[in-house]
Amino acid sequence: AAREFEKQAAVRFFQRVVRPIDRAAVYSISTMPKLSQGLTNDVPRLVRTVEQFGAPEGATALFDAVAQAADYMRPLTGRKVLVLVSDGTDTVSDTSFDEAVNRALRAECQVYVVQTRQVEDPNLHDTVSEQRMYRLTEQTGGAVYVPRAVEELDAVFTQISLDLSQQYLLSYYPQDERKDKYFRFISLRVKSRPALRVRARKGFYPDSAQAAQGARDNSTQFT
Repeated sequence: AAREFEKQAAVRFFQRVVRPIDRAAVYSISTMPKLSQGLTNDVPRLVRTVEQFGAPEGATALFDAVAQAADYMRPLTGRKVLVLVSDGTDTVSDTSFDEAVNRALRAECQVYVVQTRQVEDPNLHDTVSEQRMYRLTEQTGGAVYVPRAVEELDAVFTQISLDLSQQYLLSYYPQDERKDKYFRFISLRVKSRPALRVRARKGFYPDSAQAAQGARDNSTQFT
């Protein structure tokens, strides 16, 4: 029952969020990640992809899936968001958690997590996996949502839709002109309201052109 509700909540998410100018793709996660539907703005096709998912089987290559999805989006321009519906546990990935985070950061991809463990079994807890999901979203400027019952899933996807429509994009010229590929940290705050908590990615990796020519303008999204 929980799986069917998750699928229907995801379907409504696509129906609400994807505009004609947007594109979305769907990955399924099992022993190996699979690109079940490539980027498209065809909402009925996205809906059919989700509705055709069967019962879960196999192991969970969660970190591999995050890394592959980030790599898939890396060449794209514009705003890139990854919504991960999972209990957060990885059992078989070749990719480490830190590498998955780095790949998401290199792709300038904002990650949201819908943590389904409480929906599936409120008595089970995996503290390490849960903390990893918070780290992944904090580093990339996203957020973790933890519905307590299947009935809350629809509200969670609605909130993510609102988050995505209420963000700002800031661009700036970094003063650090080192010609290397090391991570650059960002600290963002609202000067006139210091008590506000700002969600934004924690930094960026210069691309090869930036490393060769010095740091140029960069941008970040924040909520």
